Amino acid sequence: MAPPPPPPRRPPDLMEEIFEEMLLRFPPDDPASLVRAALVSKRWCRLIAGSRFRRRFRELHRAPPILGFICNVLMRVRNMDRQHKARFVPTSSCLTQADCPRWRAFDARHGRVLLYRCADFSQGEDWLHPFIVWDPVTGEELQLPSLPMDRCYPFPVGFNAAVLCAGGHLDGHFLVVFVGMYPDGMVAYEYSSEAGVWSEPTILQRPCEYVDLVPAAVVGNAVYFRFDDGTRILKYDLGTREMGFNTSQYDSIPLNTTQNEQALERIILMTTDEGRLGFTMVDYNCKLYLWSMEVVGPRDDAVWTQDRVIELRDFLPADELLSEPCVLGYVNGHGAIFVGTKDGFYTIDLKSNQTKKVGRGLACMKNSNEDIFYGHNYVISDMCLLFPYTSFLFPALEAVSATAGPSAGASGA
Repeated sequence: MAPPPPPPRRPPDLMEEIFEEMLLRFPPDDPASLVRAALVSKRWCRLIAGSRFRRRFRELHRAPPILGFICNVLMRVRNMDRQHKARFVPTSSCLTQADCPRWRAFDARHGRVLLYRCADFSQGEDWLHPFIVWDPVTGEELQLPSLPMDRCYPFPVGFNAAVLCAGGHLDGHFLVVFVGMYPDGMVAYEYSSEAGVWSEPTILQRPCEYVDLVPAAVVGNAVYFRFDDGTRILKYDLGTREMGFNTSQYDSIPLNTTQNEQALERIILMTTDEGRLGFTMVDYNCKLYLWSMEVVGPRDDAVWTQDRVIELRDFLPADELLSEPCVLGYVNGHGAIFVGTKDGFYTIDLKSNQTKKVGRGLACMKNSNEDIFYGHNYVISDMCLLFPYTSFLFPALEAVSATAGPSAGASGA
């Protein structure tokens, strides 16, 4: 009798390189997809948990995805007393809303949110609290050293700050630039996470009326801050640590006669795809404008160019335009703009001309005892300022052993 045929052989597993190439193409704006993939098998879990995979994932997708936004909330407590808190509002279904009470957001880039604690002067607190860098997904907080006291006391008339990557998106180090305003001029400090200290102060003996508490723009090796209701822009050079207002370049923002000058208060500074300083704004006719600046000539004169005009009526539902829309933020690296109405928040992709609703509007988002806070004042036209939150997010996977499977959570990167 002939021997029985051998059992069928299992088909060979796909090579790990093919697994990796497939997983690398998962959408970065859906972090839950990597969590589900890690739970398929120990092999996939080990692969996704590896530093090689995470490095290649960032390199392939380049710009960190939009996962939500940060806004500042002014909460009414104890009768008429008010308390600040920074709020993370996710646009990804796998993330949850997070609040950071008694802190106020000043900036957000690449998974880092820069917060400053609001002093309670009624309780005798000093204004000079340290900044913290907050991860709203993991809840981790990193407290920065206190600012040097030689120029930060007494309380400045106003100040602003920005957080940015120190050596590219793949480097773990970051910088914080602080700009304070005094009656007789300006002072700037730069913090490096690598050195762990603030720099010596940079002094500019040129007064301003006030600093606008809107996000700064990072263009090349410079950080730009808005002053005096958008009529002046301060440039801080990261290489030389020098700053200044150049009359020929930054003294005023151009407006034509069809745009109300009050719209200057609403401009958002941005970095254009060509690597130039620009700004965007919405006028009272529901038109969104994009401007860019080019430095030309032997005197480095600025030439402002109106690059594009977008009719928001072509992008937003008609019932959303019953109240005046407003630009709330610009997402560098994506070419996307956050536009808000009373009933909805939208992103407009300037490359594809696609519109996506990413959140409920102000009227639906806040609780009965809360107000959305805009700069020094309350909401302008019932709108608020947003800090887009972008980050590569990977599952927080425990070590996989012969007896343990993957355990998933979330970790920013």
